[in-house]
Amino acid sequence: MMGSQVDSVPTGGRYDGQLGVLCGLEVIPHVNDRKLRTRHPVTLAIFTNEEGARFQPAMIASGVMAGKIALEDAYNARDKDGIPVWSTQLERIRYLG
Repeated sequence: MMGSQVDSVPTGGRYDGQLGVLCGLEVIPHVNDRKLRTRHPVTLAIFTNEEGARFQPAMIASGVMAGKIALEDAYNARDKDGIPVWSTQLERIRYLG
């Protein structure tokens, strides 16, 4: 599994997470084109709210994947204005991942 998060941090690296996602997107076609065999399937992971800059707790998406945060709790995490995760960009793009 490779990838990263797609959120950014106001005082951190603006594109660090996005670069990790793009790097994974670049690797997968090369593995396939060269017919490389791997022990396990290669998967691209794209997480949201890993930095916790807007919603608490941090690492919501990976926390759900690891079974540490209930999906319902992740969707209902709210920012300082009371706006829940699900009603922001996830709703706009019609993807509650």
